[in-house]
Amino acid sequence: MAALLLCAGTEAPPSEAQFAGLFVQGCMASAGNPAKLRAWARDRTLPQLPDARARPFLLRAPGVAFDGSVPGTKLVLVSSDDGICAVATNAMKKDPAKAALEEAMRYAGAKFRLAIDRDDTAVSSRSIASRNFA
Repeated sequence: MAALLLCAGTEAPPSEAQFAGLFVQGCMASAGNPAKLRAWARDRTLPQLPDARARPFLLRAPGVAFDGSVPGTKLVLVSSDDGICAVATNAMKKDPAKAALEEAMRYAGAKFRLAIDRDDTAVSSRSIASRNFA
């Protein structure tokens, strides 16, 4: 897992709460089970992205991606066929997003610790900044 329903118990703005909700209620609840994650996304009527739009988020892995956006913030729920799940966004400040995610994970009863903290915008030319969120 990498990090549309608002998480109860969080005071985060709607976009950060949506980001955290997609990860906790989608990725965490379906850990390693792409069929379960995709059924969850479809049950919540998240539109599946066309293959051409999903491909940059999947980074060459087979799978699908869903649009979980809220007004003003694009969010993509990524589900690869091998069970990896991620939520990507194009416009969110790191600290509020991290705080919302941590709060949602605590609320869900998850135990966690930070293992790696890096600036993903500098990963490569295929960074999140070059992905089409339109």
